[in-house]
Amino acid sequence: MKKQFLRLNILLLLFVGLASCSSDDGGDDNISNTSLLFDKWWYIESSTTADLYFFSDGSYQQNIPFGGGIELFGTWEWVDEGNLIIKITYEPGSNSGIPDYICDIISIDSESMSLKYSFNDGESYTTELQYQDTEI
Repeated sequence: MKKQFLRLNILLLLFVGLASCSSDDGGDDNISNTSLLFDKWWYIESSTTADLYFFSDGSYQQNIPFGGGIELFGTWEWVDEGNLIIKITYEPGSNSGIPDYICDIISIDSESMSLKYSFNDGESYTTELQYQDTEI
């Protein structure tokens, strides 16, 4: 009887121990990577789109290298930090042609990031674009 009781207690402890373990699926990796986005220029080698600069204080700068070069300024804010979705809002009077847009950052590391743009509040997105850190 004591052996059965001991086995039952061991099984119960094992079950409780397994049930209380949480999965370590890295779900918070995006949040820890958000600091990699800030305070540096991101560019595309082909110069087919604007270079981007996300300041850690919430301001934003964009340099369009083609067409004579245009600099735009504004702010950024998290729409969904856990999923790395940012809203860019241009300063009033800028020559951007649009007041704001959404960036969905697909991946980011210290040397590169890929993202998609939405110009209609996230209803549809552009194809994925690959940016490089200019410090490389």
